[in-house]
Amino acid sequence: MIDRLERKFNRFVIPRLTYALIAGQVIVFLMVQVDDSLLERLLLDPDHVAAGEYWRLVTFIFLPNSDHWIFFLIFVWVNLLFGRALEQHWGDFKFNLYMLLGYLTSVATAFLFDVPLGNIPLMTAIFFAFAIEFPDFELLLFFVLPVKVRFLAIFFWISVVLAPLVFRPGPSTLAVLMALGHYFVFFGPGIVARFKARRRREVFETRMEQLEEIFMHRCEACGMTEDDDSEMMFRVCSKCSEGQEYCETHIRDHEHAG
Repeated sequence: MIDRLERKFNRFVIPRLTYALIAGQVIVFLMVQVDDSLLERLLLDPDHVAAGEYWRLVTFIFLPNSDHWIFFLIFVWVNLLFGRALEQHWGDFKFNLYMLLGYLTSVATAFLFDVPLGNIPLMTAIFFAFAIEFPDFELLLFFVLPVKVRFLAIFFWISVVLAPLVFRPGPSTLAVLMALGHYFVFFGPGIVARFKARRRREVFETRMEQLEEIFMHRCEACGMTEDDDSEMMFRVCSKCSEGQEYCETHIRDHEHAG
């Protein structure tokens, strides 16, 4: 389906979209240093949009993730790393589509739940997508401890999504899930398929272990198995038609089958 969409709409793609997002965030960050009230005026607030402040439908995308320059630079570096890696891995069209769906789910979430919204769900979804595509990539936690990105993603899911869903269920938690809806659209089927494949593999291995527990070797003449005598050696008779197996006692003393 994505390939068909790309053939039809590829002319609308914004190349290097990550650079555009980061550039917008840098500009807004610098403007906020002059006027910190600007953040509130750029937030996606349904009430203000309904009152005619339509620019909020676009400007919330460029809100910086922090108002402190050190943390902001860290977020810029991480988002640039993750976004560019996905663009190169997926191609411009798929990345554009992913971000477009993220934009639409963010807008729908803000209006459906009537809550002000920034771009945190949008940028968080980039991180989750990167963790799916590059699970073994390592980041230096606190600039010292190397941690694979898959474990950071698991921690985020537990702390941001699962824990509130279990302990504080309510509209705010549902809003977070809905804002990440495009992530589930993109990766949900693949996650389910991998889970089913892993489950089938576990069932197969369990059955094989059960078969191995019955016996591995059995003498066609006397019925002895390795459970009867763990030191007994078994051999396959080359003169029998179906490669029957015999214990040491009967390997040379039996009627050949076939």
